[in-house]
Amino acid sequence: MNCNEILSKDWDWGYKKVYVKPNIPMKKLNGALGSYAKSVAPEDVLVLIDDTVFGGAKEGLVLTGEAMYCKELASTPRIVRFSDNPEVMRGKNSTIMVNGSSFFKATAVAHTAILTFSSRVMSCLAETSEVRLNDRENEASDTNNIKDNNVQVPEQHTTKDADKPFLNFLTSDTLFDGFSKMSKINLVGSVADILKSGPSANVDIVEKQFFKYIYENMKSFREIAESRNLHALNNDIASLELLSFLMGKFIADMLANKIKPDYIDFLSNRCLASIFPHNNKSYSTIIEGALAYCQSEKPFMLLLVRLGCSNLEKQFKAEYNYRDYAYSIFPNEQGFGEFLEKIETQLGNQPLSIFAQSVESQSTIMIKKVLSHPVNVGNT
Repeated sequence: MNCNEILSKDWDWGYKKVYVKPNIPMKKLNGALGSYAKSVAPEDVLVLIDDTVFGGAKEGLVLTGEAMYCKELASTPRIVRFSDNPEVMRGKNSTIMVNGSSFFKATAVAHTAILTFSSRVMSCLAETSEVRLNDRENEASDTNNIKDNNVQVPEQHTTKDADKPFLNFLTSDTLFDGFSKMSKINLVGSVADILKSGPSANVDIVEKQFFKYIYENMKSFREIAESRNLHALNNDIASLELLSFLMGKFIADMLANKIKPDYIDFLSNRCLASIFPHNNKSYSTIIEGALAYCQSEKPFMLLLVRLGCSNLEKQFKAEYNYRDYAYSIFPNEQGFGEFLEKIETQLGNQPLSIFAQSVESQSTIMIKKVLSHPVNVGNT
């Protein structure tokens, strides 16, 4: 097992305090190696994470092809060698786990950066482990052929369950096309907005911002899905799920900003109705799903699970029996945990974190609009 290929991947490393070869500042490199990785040659460092406030890099993490070195504030240096076949896992609160225990916990680096880094290390280690296993199997096969003095004809490849696409393909995609056409009207400043007066004008402003929030984030997610060849997530069902998720985020953020419940109810229904009519049969399902996201401790993970379930069932529902799906898809594996990991791996941690940042940014703008354009609910 090794991480020599980690920089050969088409991955974006645009995280603060994370530096990759050949763009590692020499001052930081010297600070890190001198503090906790003295045996490492500078040219062998692939990734450096600077976990210091002032940039000295004397605490942090260094990755080479063969090992990880780290040091936390007021602690002794640590090392894990990949030749020992360690189990590297993502942890909570900016933590990297090794063999079930905390190996490194960052205090000055964003959780998303640590999460992405650890996921990429896991991916590289898994790949090199599989290569070794395949090499051993090939060697054993060759040895058996020689012993039997027999030339074997390779078996025709048969598709196993693991080789089947995790998500099915749906072709209907009229909803997002409609959003795209609406964007040409809704995303352009209107003279009417300036001329209008009274409470309804404020509602119009919030409605327009809500549409932009929905459209921009839906577009962002679809671009991620396309870049990962997950075309199955670009269809009407996925669009409805994303609409429900973004609605839930909007409601959650209004609650967090202590906006009155009756105002939240009014705005939520008014904004949603502005792009999705009340009489549509999916309207109530969107609201129910939004409330589930609003109450979830891990809304982005719930989004991945619901996207997988809705795509497999080929319909948009308020609830899915997630665990039944998990065990029917992976009957011989780890069920629900494997289900989550599979779809998360396919979509990818790094682009998902970028999507999360986009949602957070757009939602912040939305809430500012709501707070700066108050509406008298009784007069609307």
